[in-house]
Amino acid sequence: INLVKSLAEKTTLFEGIDVENVLNSFIQEINKKGKLFLVDYLADIKATEFAKEEKLALLDLAFKTINSDNIIEYSEVKFFKKIRTRLDITDDEIIETYPEMEDFIQPDIQIFEDPEWHNVAFSNISFNATNK
Repeated sequence: INLVKSLAEKTTLFEGIDVENVLNSFIQEINKKGKLFLVDYLADIKATEFAKEEKLALLDLAFKTINSDNIIEYSEVKFFKKIRTRLDITDDEIIETYPEMEDFIQPDIQIFEDPEWHNVAFSNISFNATNK
């Protein structure tokens, strides 16, 4: 949450978007659909035509999210790989721009399986509250 809040405040990445409302609508959809939300999200990524810069920005955001709490969970890396495989971009293009991602793009798992998601519910967020 703090990463997205910081990006919304300090960059133009989310310019013109009410990030808090968008994230809360995603949270409502996640709570309603569960695992299907992630399946739909990954399908949307695959179906969307992104410019190379947009693909790299999406991967960068996913990479920063993984590292935002200074704890790298295997499930986060696995989801990163699921996103990466749905983008038509080469490993060399990724490494050229983000050399620190090299370990994350190496194949080591079955990345096309459905995401694991079991009865998870999230609370709405507020950028005005202190998030720890």
